Amino acid sequence: SRIQHEMEEAPSPALARHGYAMALRLGDYPTAVRYCESLLPETCGAEDRAWALEQRCVCYVRQGDWAGVKAFLERQLPTLPKSELRTGLQFLLAKACTREGRTDQAEACYRQVLTENPDSQVAEVAEARLGALKATMALSVILTQGPAAPVDPQRLCRALSQMVSPLSPDGLAGFRVTRTDKDGLTVTFLKATGQPQEITLATVADLETKAPD
Repeated sequence: SRIQHEMEEAPSPALARHGYAMALRLGDYPTAVRYCESLLPETCGAEDRAWALEQRCVCYVRQGDWAGVKAFLERQLPTLPKSELRTGLQFLLAKACTREGRTDQAEACYRQVLTENPDSQVAEVAEARLGALKATMALSVILTQGPAAPVDPQRLCRALSQMVSPLSPDGLAGFRVTRTDKDGLTVTFLKATGQPQEITLATVADLETKAPD
């Protein structure tokens, strides 16, 4: 295209942003990525590089590539000074780690958000999600008891109650627990917005693959 040609001849932040927006609208992620990466070198201006970091993550997320988000941010975060940008990306890395089943890393990332920038815009949500993450891990332990040692409903409800996150717009607002015919458990998660989400928990694997964010 004309923009691609001009960018090859004389790269500029303005052309990169314009080309990126056009490519994203068309769903042309490889081209959008190339425009982002043209502004990623540390020699680029701080504002342009911040934009490129955020938009590169947008490309990964829109493609559902959370492993890509995780790998990308693990490379880039060490190059950034403490700032709102770094805090926001650290929060996103925590979410990517959760999606990839790396709850230990997710917990560390949320804690880092709270340690480095406790007054940031995402700090309250990070604290709520950290609590939910800890409750989820506690619930995993409960579920490992298996059929030989039935799940204690009271213990389960205590663990689930800690997962309720009213601070997060997309967090949990409540839940209902019922037993299944095979001595499993059906948990209906009530979302703060949108339709309730029902999942059946019988094993740790079920929890890790079905539990809502």
